[in-house]
Amino acid sequence: MLGDVTVSVVFFESNGTGTNNTENWTETHRNEVKQRIEEAMQWWEDMLAAQSSVQELNFDIDYTYADNPVPIGVEPISQAATSFDTWVGTFLDYAGADRTDEIDNDVRRFNNQQRTDHDTNWAFTIFVINAENDSDGLFAPGSLRGAFSIAGGAFMVIPSERPASTIAHETSHQFWAMDEYASSGNYTDARGYYDTQNTNAYDGNPDPSSIVTSLLGDSAALTTAYANHTSSPSSLASIGWQDSDGDGLFDVFDVPMEFSATSIYDPVTSQLRIVGEGSIGVLPNMNSWGLQNSMTINRISHVEYRVDGGDWQTGPIIDDYTADLDFTLQLPTGEHTVEVRLVDKTGLIQSDVLTASTSHIDSTDVHGFTGYVTYDRNGNGSYDAGEEGLAGWHVIITDAQGNPVVSQTLIEPDDFSQGYVFYNPINGVTLSAIGGGIDPGLSDVSSRNSTLSSTGGRAFYNYSGNSWSNAWSDQRQLRMDFATPVSRVSIDATAELDGDIGVLELYDASGNLLGRYTTSAMAAGTSETMVVELKSVTAAYAIARGYLSDSGDPHRQPLVVGLDNLQVGRANTAVTNAWGAFTLPFDLSGNYRLEAMPDNDEQAFFTTITEVNVSLTAQAGTNHASFAVAIADTSWHNPILRADLNHDGVVDELDINLVLSELQTPIFTAGAATASRLIEATHTNGDPYIDVNGDGRFDKLDLLSVIDAKTAQELDLSSLAGEPDFVYVITPSSNSSSFGDSLTVEAEPSAASTTSDASISTNTASSSPSTEYVWLPAVRFSSVDTASTRRSISDRSEPADEDSLAAAVPTAIVKSHDAAQLDAIAQATDVAHRSVDRNDEATDEFFADLDNAAWIGRNLLY
Repeated sequence: MLGDVTVSVVFFESNGTGTNNTENWTETHRNEVKQRIEEAMQWWEDMLAAQSSVQELNFDIDYTYADNPVPIGVEPISQAATSFDTWVGTFLDYAGADRTDEIDNDVRRFNNQQRTDHDTNWAFTIFVINAENDSDGLFAPGSLRGAFSIAGGAFMVIPSERPASTIAHETSHQFWAMDEYASSGNYTDARGYYDTQNTNAYDGNPDPSSIVTSLLGDSAALTTAYANHTSSPSSLASIGWQDSDGDGLFDVFDVPMEFSATSIYDPVTSQLRIVGEGSIGVLPNMNSWGLQNSMTINRISHVEYRVDGGDWQTGPIIDDYTADLDFTLQLPTGEHTVEVRLVDKTGLIQSDVLTASTSHIDSTDVHGFTGYVTYDRNGNGSYDAGEEGLAGWHVIITDAQGNPVVSQTLIEPDDFSQGYVFYNPINGVTLSAIGGGIDPGLSDVSSRNSTLSSTGGRAFYNYSGNSWSNAWSDQRQLRMDFATPVSRVSIDATAELDGDIGVLELYDASGNLLGRYTTSAMAAGTSETMVVELKSVTAAYAIARGYLSDSGDPHRQPLVVGLDNLQVGRANTAVTNAWGAFTLPFDLSGNYRLEAMPDNDEQAFFTTITEVNVSLTAQAGTNHASFAVAIADTSWHNPILRADLNHDGVVDELDINLVLSELQTPIFTAGAATASRLIEATHTNGDPYIDVNGDGRFDKLDLLSVIDAKTAQELDLSSLAGEPDFVYVITPSSNSSSFGDSLTVEAEPSAASTTSDASISTNTASSSPSTEYVWLPAVRFSSVDTASTRRSISDRSEPADEDSLAAAVPTAIVKSHDAAQLDAIAQATDVAHRSVDRNDEATDEFFADLDNAAWIGRNLLY
């Protein structure tokens, strides 16, 4: 019970078409009921204010169907309360709500629409039954006489004469609180987000003297608790109000955020760019009732940063559950260390910190290895600020002999014969079947042919109930035990029927749930890979199953999935991102080497790359490594920017002219027949990189590759004058700016049930860099990645015709209605076409003898 809650209040008005038309709403009685509802909601808001200073609770009451009562042909108060489906159904039809054969779920659907319409976190409905003229103000004799609830965000029913304390009591049931008075809830019952035990219940309590005054107790206790603004700790925990570590934050919010980012410093502009992503932490839902959806209403508030250990400053505002970050800090000249973190809306949860340096490319720490691969432009063997990172490089963990370390256990049923039984552990991973549907002594798991496999034709099976089954559910769960703890597990779930959902959970050795993955609702026969990753190496076992667990909730129907393709442990390889950075989480302690190699078999174009020795222990969380690589002196191909023949960092007419010149008057391919034009000399610094496409041949395709690359570069949208999203000047203050099928009803207790017992401005940058820092986002367009576009076009071994070039233009067009941008694109297209026209004549001279290629010698390819 936190956040914003929509409360829909519904009155009924009998219209005389049926019997017992005894009640008619008056304005006075209508206002009396509204006042009681508002008092009850305010009671809960005041209760939270006394419990927590950082969490909020607000009720948004919708009186639409109270001010305009729903006409009905019966007088509900004169009937048994159990006939509620009649008048609740009348309301749903009157409101035009979607209908099924389950009245409580229909109301939940209505509530969800109300929640969406009112932009709140939760919603429930109060049906008020006019009892002003009724002799006792209660329903007709039956199992229920007074107020009652269908728990868990459905609805409550209130005879109009009931007091505000009763409404407050029933409101707690909407958030899974349990009754505690005699003949209601039991001491062993459990419910709520934390699956809280009902330890203040009268029935079954081993120590009745421990019972405290509670809003969920008998009528006397309810009245006292309401007057004193109190309730039992277990009742408050069941609605989410539990602070296990006493830090002022309820457990459902007290979950670490995810944050991963890379920092790159530009020494020319003194700007530090931060690129990354984050997400708010979500505590797994342990409720043994309801749908067990894990959720949160907490949000990432903003980014914070500080320079050289100074005060924390407010960066970009997020206000969302997830964040894609890309912003730039303007720093004073010189070396600096910048710390960056995310802060939640309570101000009490901060993410891990990215420690960024102006002398390195940095990434957030992981248990394992981080680092970067860069082009060593000045050839000094180490990284210098401003040198470019190399994307797409593979960093591999090897042993001392250079053999890749085996760090993952793959148990793929297709790798085993039909009927194979996993009696023995595989690399320390033991499989077994558990659950109420498993016969004693028949917990073995087997590989068998299956229509519910995600790879190949086999999946995991278990034999119980006199048959083999690959339908895994709460009653048949796949358990995976690990000889040594791990931090990552993945397994594929396949739906048997439309709507099936799979679940993967990781637990520590004490049985504490560490993480959960829940698939989307899948179509029959489709699969989804379930992955749970932890920051620490603490998972002792995992359980995979179909969604929902068995409980007394009649609407909780277990679903089934097939299970296949189990992977345990971390990969031994990472790929560098667009800035050359890598993060490589790893579970296994030991001494290793890190090796870096380029993609696309281009290693021959670089100098020998030195391995980096690293080690990992359970205590030493992160190792950092860097690779500075250079182009081999003997290479005629530029693997950094392949169409940049003169290696000046751009592709321009000079590069085209170099190819044309070599084609017309061979120098490096001289000394042989025109048909071959072999390069006799070894490439030395200063020689052009004429093997543009890196295929070991020199011909007109190299010319066309340069032209293609130049055309793509001229269409690069980064040349457009786009307007940044924002430019702020941050002036640090002296203080930190941290932001900070049958229904179970909950009836009210009857009287007879009593028992004895930073300031931000939008100015331009300051001229005093020692006291002011500027952060601004990188200008981004909704377009294709221009670097990827440039690379893919220049990689082509076949020439692109003019139609292809023209077709490429709209691909890169930013989604914008800005006429100025569209004009700029059109101008860039004209320039590109003119550039192609200028080179047509020179290129066509050589089209006739495309088959005559020059083999480039000493290219380290052959």
